Amino acid sequence: MTVAMICDETCASSKNSLIIQLLEYGGWDQRPMDLSYVACGRATGYWELGLNPWDFAAGLLLVQEAGGCVTTCENHAVSCLEKSNILASNTKIHKAMLAIIQNE
Repeated sequence: MTVAMICDETCASSKNSLIIQLLEYGGWDQRPMDLSYVACGRATGYWELGLNPWDFAAGLLLVQEAGGCVTTCENHAVSCLEKSNILASNTKIHKAMLAIIQNE
């Protein structure tokens, strides 16, 4: 399952607003595009569980170079040498997304 979040900074202040703003969609091998959407601002956040390094490494670089934030869903640095639970977002809502994901 792939989940992307599209909202502005005003909805980032409310957990309920963040949950309402979620957009769930599926697609085969769509992860690099999902992360590129975060990098260019089309999506403000993205997370997915159990990704292999080849699924996220290029997108991780795009998000980081664009000034975004990429961590594991446990708020650790992402290793490109092992499977990871990825959370990528702009820096304004990263903490709010972590809080929501960690409470579930």
